[in-house]
Amino acid sequence: KNDRSPAIGYHLVKLLEETGEQAIRTAGSHGAADVISWSCLGVRFHQVKRGYLSPSDIECALESLQLMGRPSGTRGELWQWDGKRWTHWEA
Repeated sequence: KNDRSPAIGYHLVKLLEETGEQAIRTAGSHGAADVISWSCLGVRFHQVKRGYLSPSDIECALESLQLMGRPSGTRGELWQWDGKRWTHWEA
């Protein structure tokens, strides 16, 4: 099972802040991006999932990030928490 609960979004925010980025969880997280982060290196839009992701789940999530209409020069990323570690893919 995978889900996009608020707790996992806040977990990613904390990780990003520990690496020196500013980060916020989007209210409600009903769009393609659950977390937005920025630093002097740029802006990133993150979709956050917990649990197992099938190849089809990954493909759909990356496609939603590609189609969301991000400003030019920003990146979209899918982040998965499996209970022990993070894995991420760039859209």
